[in-house]
Amino acid sequence: MPPRLPLSAIRYLWYGYYFPMLFIPLLCVFVALSLGRPENYRLPKWTSLFYIPVTLLLLLVLTNDLHQLVFVFPADATAWHDTDHG
Repeated sequence: MPPRLPLSAIRYLWYGYYFPMLFIPLLCVFVALSLGRPENYRLPKWTSLFYIPVTLLLLLVLTNDLHQLVFVFPADATAWHDTDHG
């Protein structure tokens, strides 16, 4: 029987799913802004402001254990299912 991960590690693996879910759309915006430009084109400096809301949303998800504003997990659950979180 393989060793079981602690519940906090499982939660952080769950939260890690949101890293690509937030940054892939940001990458798509950067690609869209670069379409049709020369190969050596650099995005304007103001486009780095797009990182701010994405990073804040990621921090909101990663600190969910402190505030439970993104997900609410039951404290007494031994295993989580789709119906166990809110």
